[in-house]
Amino acid sequence: MSLLAVEIHPALLCQKLREISGATDSLHQHIIIEAKSGGLIMQGANLYIELATCLISCTVHSTGMVGIEHQSFLRIINAVKTGNNSIKLTQVGNDLVIETKTGRYPIPTKPTKEIPVRLEGTIGDKLFTAKVKAQDLKSALEVCSKTAPTQDAQAALNSIQLSITEGRPDKMMLVGLERARMNISNVALEEHMTGKHGDVLIPMHSTVPHLMRNLNGDGVVTIEAECACVVITLPSGEVVTSKVLEANKYPNWRAILKDPYFKQIEVEKSQFLSVLTMMQAYSTNRFQKVLLSCKQGQLSVSQKEDAWGNEAGETIQVSQLGADFDLSYQVHYLVDCIHVARHDSTIRMAFSESGLLQITSSCGKNLGIVSSCRV
Repeated sequence: MSLLAVEIHPALLCQKLREISGATDSLHQHIIIEAKSGGLIMQGANLYIELATCLISCTVHSTGMVGIEHQSFLRIINAVKTGNNSIKLTQVGNDLVIETKTGRYPIPTKPTKEIPVRLEGTIGDKLFTAKVKAQDLKSALEVCSKTAPTQDAQAALNSIQLSITEGRPDKMMLVGLERARMNISNVALEEHMTGKHGDVLIPMHSTVPHLMRNLNGDGVVTIEAECACVVITLPSGEVVTSKVLEANKYPNWRAILKDPYFKQIEVEKSQFLSVLTMMQAYSTNRFQKVLLSCKQGQLSVSQKEDAWGNEAGETIQVSQLGADFDLSYQVHYLVDCIHVARHDSTIRMAFSESGLLQITSSCGKNLGIVSSCRV
């Protein structure tokens, strides 16, 4: 078996090591570096995600494969200061030797057969294959990740759902929800490559943050969804294979959307946000609830501070359609939804008989759905 020997610029190597960091955790600390004709490939996997970089351009003197502890290797490479000079990586016995212009730094390797680079149990029926713009996908993930939890006892909630609905091959819906609120974001499909549809849940604590870090620049992302995994090819050529959570344990959010909304108001965003910000500042409890009381075009926003026994509130003008109402919601949920509407001067709020609040931008973009609570 040949021993690896390459020359590569440390800045490029550092960049690729950061890209693959999502495949490492406290139990899976090693990656595999393989020198092939034309460059390097890095691979790694943990229980939820499998990553493989594209071919990294470098000078290959000898092909080979080594296992290396990721964080130590990254820390050393990040400290190398060579200007425009490359460094040498050479496998010598059980070490990988890093040679700079002035120094030599050997670090131990690990047998590659002891390092997992593939997810287990990822064979399943194909659901759909689609292509979307990288920036559209990143924006949708950012919106939905504001809602989706990472530590909920109901494991399926710790995810974002990617969904293509039967009869709607033009878009993919991303859904993030927890027990009291939900965000939905639509992503236009560049190409729907199969006629199939379906739902997959990608984990919030591994796959989603990795994608958000690495979906940079323009380009198209290919998503191949199966029952047991989803394979996502980024514009850089990196391939992300993610285990999926059990979709049949995810709440039926489509039924929530069918709930009729009879009461609606339209309010100036900056004014409403200012009132909610004051409510947050007044309260000593982050999860403080506010009462929204609307009568004849006047929206009263009030809260009772339990620690002091006092009540505070403000009243603002709104455009009202439908009956008067009195409903309460957690204030930080409302603020999170409104912050999604970055360029809108007004927002619309629709209230259902069951107390659901759907917040949309002036152009109809869904900013979030929040359920009511008792004051």
